Amino acid sequence: PMLVGFALTPPPPIARPCGVALTPRCGSPHASGLLRRLRSPEVSLVAGGSLLLALVVNRLATEELLNSQSRADLIATVGPVLLMLDGLSNLAITPAEPEPVSLAGGVAVDWLDPVVSGDASRELAWATD
Repeated sequence: PMLVGFALTPPPPIARPCGVALTPRCGSPHASGLLRRLRSPEVSLVAGGSLLLALVVNRLATEELLNSQSRADLIATVGPVLLMLDGLSNLAITPAEPEPVSLAGGVAVDWLDPVVSGDASRELAWATD
């Protein structure tokens, strides 16, 4: 088989300019750390809350409310809410493990009536576990 005009080598990697990706080789060695801090959930929550507060203050400070401003406020509310939802979804919340508690008295409780047949009592015993 003859392949005319085709190279079987992989293409060269694409060189990205420094403005496209914040990596340590783009000038500042702290660029990736700064980007990581800006992407933290806490920053998203604070920024979203601040933007929502600014929208409320703007709405309360405006003397004459127009229909166009109401529509713009509605559209502008979506961004901060999505920012806050992103921050909440990225929070690493680990629930506290429940502490085992011993029951006072230590009395065993029989949940089954002695009149119940053998098959039904096994099924009920399985359901109570």
